[in-house]
Amino acid sequence: MRLNKTVVQNAMDGIISEEFTFNELFRVISKELKIENPSYPVMYRFNDVVDTVTTLTGVSREKMRSRTRVRGIVDVRQVTMYLVEKYTRLTLSKTGELFNRDHATVLHAKKRVKDAKSGYNEELRQIVDLCETSLITENPF
Repeated sequence: MRLNKTVVQNAMDGIISEEFTFNELFRVISKELKIENPSYPVMYRFNDVVDTVTTLTGVSREKMRSRTRVRGIVDVRQVTMYLVEKYTRLTLSKTGELFNRDHATVLHAKKRVKDAKSGYNEELRQIVDLCETSLITENPF
């Protein structure tokens, strides 16, 4: 991905502290790109998405990658896969690999979450809405 020098400079000017993390720079660059081009999709890093979901749900990365079929963990894993697929540029195969699954499982998770958002599963919809809202707010975790 190539970046416009002006966008990066504006992002650097927007960072107040002398030292900053790559995640902070990435978030500011994403905001600058959104200002430059309002139709530009909001993109996050994989870790930003997973950190947000783990903080809100209490389900660890290890449990998400595990082979468990406990409904609560499966729900959180599917929500996370959906958000990763929606807000990052990772392929279905790479997303599946990061969760110790294949691309078909990611497609299934995406379908299940979309069904929940349309009213099929109210509890899952609430988890999705909470995680997605927290992810796209001005102050993500």
